[in-house]
Amino acid sequence: MSIQEELQSVRNFHRYYSNIVDFITHETQESEFSETEIRLLHEIEKHPDCTSSELSKRLSLDAGYLSRILSGLESRGLISRRSSERDSRSAHITLTGEGLQHLEAANARFDAQVHALLSRLPEENQRQLLTNIAALEHILTDAQSLTVLGC
Repeated sequence: MSIQEELQSVRNFHRYYSNIVDFITHETQESEFSETEIRLLHEIEKHPDCTSSELSKRLSLDAGYLSRILSGLESRGLISRRSSERDSRSAHITLTGEGLQHLEAANARFDAQVHALLSRLPEENQRQLLTNIAALEHILTDAQSLTVLGC
């Protein structure tokens, strides 16, 4: 396969995958939270007491944009920030109980969308798809090709 064919193949996959992601995230878009807010809540749950600097790197978000989103989440009572004892310019961020409830609800909507997608496929195709997803993640992680993206 030539480099042009490889590039075209990746472009085609990206376009198709984008449509699938749009289908899966449709419920999230109808909620009161943006996709970025949901991603942030996930990261904060996964990494309690993280800082905005860590979140910015992990999610490749501009610091100013991230600050505005975090302020909005905090004003809605979904996260709390506490000043760092080591560095007064930094704050540790955690989910509140309400934030966790909203995240769990978003996860349930996401799970329902993924289930709807997978249930359309024969069982063997479901297994093959999930195996290929795991292989793709493993290959890209092992190659450290996404390090520049913060993955």
